[in-house]
Amino acid sequence: MTKPLASLPTGVEPLRLALVGFGSVGQEVARRLLEPNFALPDRRSCRVVAVADSSGWIINDRGIDLAGTLYAKLATGSIGGVPRDASGLWRTLRPHVVIEVARSDPRTAEPGTTIISTALEAGIDVVTSDKLPIAHHGHELQGRALLKGSELRHSTTVGGIVPILSALKEHLRAAEVLRVDGIANGTTQFVLDSLDHGSSFPAALSEARRQGLTESDPSWDLSGFDSALKGTIIHNLLFAPPITPVQVEREEVDPRRVEEATRDCDSSHRVAALLEVEPQSVRIRLCPVVRGGPWDVREATNVFRVETRHAGTLWFRGAGAGPEATASGVLADLLGLRCLQSSGGWTSTTVPATFVAETLHTSPKAVPPTPGA
Repeated sequence: MTKPLASLPTGVEPLRLALVGFGSVGQEVARRLLEPNFALPDRRSCRVVAVADSSGWIINDRGIDLAGTLYAKLATGSIGGVPRDASGLWRTLRPHVVIEVARSDPRTAEPGTTIISTALEAGIDVVTSDKLPIAHHGHELQGRALLKGSELRHSTTVGGIVPILSALKEHLRAAEVLRVDGIANGTTQFVLDSLDHGSSFPAALSEARRQGLTESDPSWDLSGFDSALKGTIIHNLLFAPPITPVQVEREEVDPRRVEEATRDCDSSHRVAALLEVEPQSVRIRLCPVVRGGPWDVREATNVFRVETRHAGTLWFRGAGAGPEATASGVLADLLGLRCLQSSGGWTSTTVPATFVAETLHTSPKAVPPTPGA
């Protein structure tokens, strides 16, 4: 089982988790749950009662051997699961929280949409890093959570560990956000940074794969599709009417287009892929940015600028890609669930330091020029 039950206070039930998706992020979540210093503030242990990957499910009401499951996945590429119906599983297994970190099909947003919706329908809280269900069905899923008294948290769908979505949803609700700009795809940023340092396009992609920043097929990132999903999520959180990812105007990152954009730069500028979210439009474009300026970020860093009517301009910056950063954000969402807040008397000091991302603030008078200016 995940944690020794001997450490539990008398009469306190373990937090029952289902982990759906056992790729790089799911495996990192499992590793972090196994760490001795990971604990809930009321000393309740975490018991993982279900794990799923593309092969199917393994379940154990008394707790799954996460270390053994990690070993099997690394050794064979599969957990050796059995196909099961998720909605039926929620009724019989009754986890408290479903952690959904699978990668859904871009054409259908499945299996993530069904996993999330059936869990919420069963009154189970959900934490997810899966962008597709949120971009395509976010309003519907949040509505279902509200009706069923469950909670859906998805902070890592934009920015990884950078707390941009939580800021937009909570702290900046009364500030009247006017627009959001950002470097929102860590893989694309890593490739462009590598090219700026003299690497070839194939070598930059190869290194991104080696570091776990992209899949074997990098078109998800380089086509701008990933950033389009993120832009849709931000737009639909802030503005109405909602849009879909196909309405996002996007510019691909390919050798020819990067070369064209680079020719427009002098020695004081470099190329970046910028996401621009406004009430009437969302776009991703390759543009020159000033070297040494706020948009001149390195490797897989994400950075966001939020312009508001009543609170000036705020900047958010931090690791935006990779399994460690994403798993940190997923676990931060887990720790922030209302059901745990009410049971444990939580404070911000209970969140591990690895969950902290850099947040910068400037006054309206100190707003840097727009990219390319």
